Amino acid sequence: MREICGGQLTVMPDDGTLVLRDLTDLDPGAQRDLFRWLEAQGGRVQVVSVAPAPLFPLVAGGEFLEALFYRLNVVTMHAVTVD
Repeated sequence: MREICGGQLTVMPDDGTLVLRDLTDLDPGAQRDLFRWLEAQGGRVQVVSVAPAPLFPLVAGGEFLEALFYRLNVVTMHAVTVD
């Protein structure tokens, strides 16, 4: 398993699990690189990604790559805080 935080996309696993933390920190170039890399993997890796805020508004505003959003958006979980 490899964990990548924010915009640090320097080492990608050959197979296994890739954990992406704080997707909102990825700059547009890193988003494109990640999308291309994921497409080239042919399903050899599983991806767990986390964003601290909903990504869809960022996609709608052109701040997050739409193709990457739909490539990663398989299951959306909403955390509920208990006071």
